Amino acid sequence: MARLFARTLRPALLAAGRSDRLRLMTGRSSVTRRVVRRFVPGETLDSVLEVVAALRDSGRYVSIDYLGENVTDTDGAAATVRAYLDLLDALGRRADTAFDGVRPLEVSVKLSALGQALDRDGPKIALDNARTICERAEQVGVWVTVDAEDHTTTDSTLSISGDLRVDFGWLGTVVQAYLRRTLADCRELASVGARVRLCKGAYDEPTAVAYRDGAGITDSYLRCLHVLLSGSGYPMVASHDPAIIGAAVGMAAEGRRTARDFEFQMLYGIRDDEQRRLATAGNQLRVYVPFGGQWYGYFMRRLAERPANLAFFCAPWRIECVGCVLVTSGVHWWRRVCIGGVECAHWAGFLAAQPPSLHTRHRSRTPESPSRTLDAATTHPTPAAYSAQLRRGPGPRPVTAETPYHMRTHEIGYGFRGIGVVQIADRRRRGEQRE
Repeated sequence: MARLFARTLRPALLAAGRSDRLRLMTGRSSVTRRVVRRFVPGETLDSVLEVVAALRDSGRYVSIDYLGENVTDTDGAAATVRAYLDLLDALGRRADTAFDGVRPLEVSVKLSALGQALDRDGPKIALDNARTICERAEQVGVWVTVDAEDHTTTDSTLSISGDLRVDFGWLGTVVQAYLRRTLADCRELASVGARVRLCKGAYDEPTAVAYRDGAGITDSYLRCLHVLLSGSGYPMVASHDPAIIGAAVGMAAEGRRTARDFEFQMLYGIRDDEQRRLATAGNQLRVYVPFGGQWYGYFMRRLAERPANLAFFCAPWRIECVGCVLVTSGVHWWRRVCIGGVECAHWAGFLAAQPPSLHTRHRSRTPESPSRTLDAATTHPTPAAYSAQLRRGPGPRPVTAETPYHMRTHEIGYGFRGIGVVQIADRRRRGEQRE
């Protein structure tokens, strides 16, 4: 399933993130906008400042990103600079300028939003605009980190960051572990004592320049992290992966780093309980908080990063889940493609609405009733009943609630084609499909 996601759904979501038509359709959907607010707390400065206050009250640090990418003219770049200056002025009223150490407040900046991609003198325009932002940030006691984007901008971004670091030694730089070059970049940045945010990467890159499988990306991340934690800089561990978080703690201890010598970073709206746990345990935890009207590209990258993020479309809002949307669009569907799984309320509603004849072919294998026929005289199956059935799974290895998601591909699942319910056997083992 992980390979299927990497080859199909992830590139599709990233491509959708570049579609103006889908952006307009998504922006008009009240359902989608409710989900978006989980990742992007608002479009206005006041809305993000409320979130910043709440996060600071809980002991967490904050990095704020004004969403705006790939400006097409100098006016657009200038508008982005003005937005950042307004943001910094507002943060300055909340910052402790006498604080001598890690700054609790930070802004993240994408150089493409400052004119980097402009045909004429783009890098120079971006450098000048970034310098303006850094000067104001230094005045108000806020840090700045330069975000990473797709691999075609990496050389320019690192060059601009290096120029800025001459005058602003606290400047942060983001590197992406899935790029094959990043290990060498980490060695260079660690040698000069730079502040470095290490993330996995969220863009669709070719195999020639990036690792595309999960194991390769994680391995690269850990090797880069070891270099950063062994160096003289200030590493920022941007990951939600429990294995990476645990490894970071171990590597820091080996390198005799204290909790004040590095920090964890997570995205707003993801693993809030873990964020609180890390902060309460005495670690420095910074939350990446985006805001602004151009949220669509950021939102689609968050969906593409982790299939579990699609679950936010499911039962908590009692709306159609992504899997069900695929099915009702006529796309053949495996039951487990639906991240909402058998807890999806829409799926249960669909079954209840079908003619009894479509149910009589299926027999429940729940522990309560191993062979009960689902016909018009019986109660329709509940999501919990389907959960129990799917957890049993075929073959010698039973599937339980603790079974990792990527190991559940040998289960019998349910889907439907048109209005007919079908039962799908494991195609790896059986090589066939039964209706």
